[in-house]
Amino acid sequence: MLDHWMSIQTKKEIGLVDVLEKLVIISAYGLWKKNSLQPFCPDSIQCLNGELEAVAQMKGLIENSPSVSNGIIRLLREIKDVRGSLERSIRDEILNEVELFEIKNQLMVMMEIRKLLLKEERISIEKVKLMEMDDIVKLLDPENSGMRTFYIYDQYSTLLTDIRDKIANIEKQMWILKKKNKRVLEKDSEASIPEYIDEDLNRLTLALDQLKMQEEEEELRIRQWLSQEIKNHYDIIFQNIHAIGELDFILSKARFAIESKSVRPEIIQNQKIRFVEGRHIPLESHLKEKGAVYTPVDIKIHKGVTVITGANMGGKTISLKLIALITAMAQLGFYVPAKSATVGLFDFIYFSSGDQQSLQSGLSTFGGEIHGISQVLGRNGEKGLLLIDELARGTNPMEGYGISKGIITYLKKSTFISIITTHFDGLSNMEDIQHLQVVGLKNINLEEMKRELSKVDGKKQVLEKYMDYRLEEMKSSAEVPRDAILVARLMGLNEEILNIAKEAVSEANR
Repeated sequence: MLDHWMSIQTKKEIGLVDVLEKLVIISAYGLWKKNSLQPFCPDSIQCLNGELEAVAQMKGLIENSPSVSNGIIRLLREIKDVRGSLERSIRDEILNEVELFEIKNQLMVMMEIRKLLLKEERISIEKVKLMEMDDIVKLLDPENSGMRTFYIYDQYSTLLTDIRDKIANIEKQMWILKKKNKRVLEKDSEASIPEYIDEDLNRLTLALDQLKMQEEEEELRIRQWLSQEIKNHYDIIFQNIHAIGELDFILSKARFAIESKSVRPEIIQNQKIRFVEGRHIPLESHLKEKGAVYTPVDIKIHKGVTVITGANMGGKTISLKLIALITAMAQLGFYVPAKSATVGLFDFIYFSSGDQQSLQSGLSTFGGEIHGISQVLGRNGEKGLLLIDELARGTNPMEGYGISKGIITYLKKSTFISIITTHFDGLSNMEDIQHLQVVGLKNINLEEMKRELSKVDGKKQVLEKYMDYRLEEMKSSAEVPRDAILVARLMGLNEEILNIAKEAVSEANR
């Protein structure tokens, strides 16, 4: 279902894979839940709000009761994956002592976690509730010691107790005889051991071997019985394994929300996306490593087509990825990196970068892009979020403009929210189109920026510093910004080339 909702390629391109890799998962069961992560569909708003409430409660636990949350985390680190042993019990295989120890240890850890959660009234998350398992724990701890160690206890069988008593008695007799042998040899190293002592030792050794075999047989019978009891308790144990996985995964979401300064999104029925000061986490982290500052972006988009125009290097692509990432995170039950956010749910999210060549089919950049878009258009009727970066840039400008206009006209009648970045003139002033524009360089002090550029080699970093990545809504008649020549000049392109470029643009506009 996840691939039907969003392709692996889209997950990578928008940064969702990077976000999921930042989650700190502790147990194998938490990783299992993460790997089986599914989006909440448009008809699952109530379930999604339940997941977000679970994250909110766990976030509150971390912030207000760190000793409890840290205790849970410490115990989660002691959880091993015993699903294989449980499956063996279901197949009526006999578990070995190590497996029985690991299961006992896990059940006792689960019960400790259960006690911690029961003390916290703020935690009312149904799917992390652990079932009481005293009866199976008592079976694995017949001495009621509370210790997590395990062996085949005498309490399991009077026969076993009797056998072990006999073994201990024989071993004691053998020790006495061996001590006699040692004394004889100490008196005279050349003396021979009395024949009766040798006979007694041989007799005792034979008896000991027989008792050891009986002990092994009885221990095998007990392990078989315990394996059957674990099989009988399989459902409740596995229910608790699910709960531990959910607990671990929700904890990781809550910790990530705190670390990334994320907020709980409001989930709505309508196809709208609104957020204030949204941040693209992977890019923000990358810029922070370089000592640069990320500019948060505000977005307000509704059903229909939105066209984004703006400066070269102005962050149009990142704006698309940000919209997709925040929407995806909300739909997966995450808090989102923004000051506030309101998000509708979608049947699918598709991101087209224009660089998706199909090597196997031999398609060009343009061919690959159009093939992908055609596939998505076939899903008209569903609630989709379609994001296209530089539509039709892989073909000649005249035909690219025509194809773009045709696609946009079609998308206006679709059931999607469609967001398209473009450099083509005329697309943004089509009827019933929302036009957003990157603020870019239009408010900068050009002379100040030139002075700074002249002092450094890293011109790109300076340009990024002055670029205003915020989006502003424009009137439909607003033209596509023409700042490519300015950017080229700031990046140090030869002045002769720039003059020719300016002349060519002037001629084209006549």
